[in-house]
Amino acid sequence: MFPLTAATNDEANATGWRLWIDGCGGFLLLLGDKLSVGRSDADIVVQADWPRRAGSIKRVEGDYFWNPMNSSVPGTPVDSDSAKPALIRDGQSLDIVGSANMKLEKRSPLSSTAVLTVSPPHRFDHHVDGIVLVDKTVLIGAGRDCHLRHRDATDVAILVHRPKGSRADSLAGWSVKLGLDGQFQELVCGRPVTLGPITMTLEPA
Repeated sequence: MFPLTAATNDEANATGWRLWIDGCGGFLLLLGDKLSVGRSDADIVVQADWPRRAGSIKRVEGDYFWNPMNSSVPGTPVDSDSAKPALIRDGQSLDIVGSANMKLEKRSPLSSTAVLTVSPPHRFDHHVDGIVLVDKTVLIGAGRDCHLRHRDATDVAILVHRPKGSRADSLAGWSVKLGLDGQFQELVCGRPVTLGPITMTLEPA
């Protein structure tokens, strides 16, 4: 879990952010190729009757794999040799013991970013509607091929994360633009940005 902290100049060093989009919802943006899943003490937490640590999701060359905790061996860590990873197909629910149903969708053929949703009445921690496993780019718009769907969007907003140390180090962090011909602008935590009908606010998680 990521403790809530005040916005600072070191936001680009965090691994989790909350993104609030007016008329769309709230989403937890997570960076990293391997994330733990469970009821508590995990990167992805669902308020449900799951094990405390149910397993982990790993991204390998654009594909996602589910590696369950070996519940038959108490104390066996996630990603141990005794747990066999399974490919998560687009739209597939993860095989986790408990009543909650969590599904992974990639949605866009242009990006390896994936979105996790959970069926009511269960909810994610952080009071968000979904969790985005970010691989560089997040698409926000009205189309079914967008990661986050905004019914009033007239064009696609392109949200990009650039890590420090990349060629575009001066643009490290989050930036966003509207449409392919738009100009990227920095998305600073705590400062709302409006792109046409889309207004979004980022905060550290």
